[in-house]
Amino acid sequence: MLLLIKDITDYNIRSLAVNNCIKLKTAKDETEAHELELVDAFPWRKTDQGYQFWANINKIYTRHGK
Repeated sequence: MLLLIKDITDYNIRSLAVNNCIKLKTAKDETEAHELELVDAFPWRKTDQGYQFWANINKIYTRHGK
């Protein structure tokens, strides 16, 4: 399971992710953006490098708790 934006505890990172989702049109508003996965907030998420980067971030984040 990947990290949901609403589960990000750092306000600045969560806000950046929400804003990026709206800007990229992966979400229509903040409420919808909070329900998306963190990878949905970044345009290069579908590249091999992007996938590996976010897979590593998710492993680190879930290992240290939310």
